Amino acid sequence: MKSRKALYEALKGIPGAVVPKTYKGLSNEVYGKKAVCYPSFTDMAARRAGERALTDLGFKVETNYGGDNYPVTSVPVSYFKGWHWDE
Repeated sequence: MKSRKALYEALKGIPGAVVPKTYKGLSNEVYGKKAVCYPSFTDMAARRAGERALTDLGFKVETNYGGDNYPVTSVPVSYFKGWHWDE
């Protein structure tokens, strides 16, 4: 599993990805020991292309996240103390 820093760097090269100023700006949540980032895209076409690009780069992308009209995807990353890490 890759890190959120690696995800951030990968998103910089994907057209249509909404990239925050730093890797710490990626939307995220932690569920026990499972950490997930939620990269955003400008539209659904960009999301699908971004999911393919991230998969090609070795990320595990959860393509069923959010439904067919939601330009955000879900990418598990290596553990870090993110949102809700202490719950």
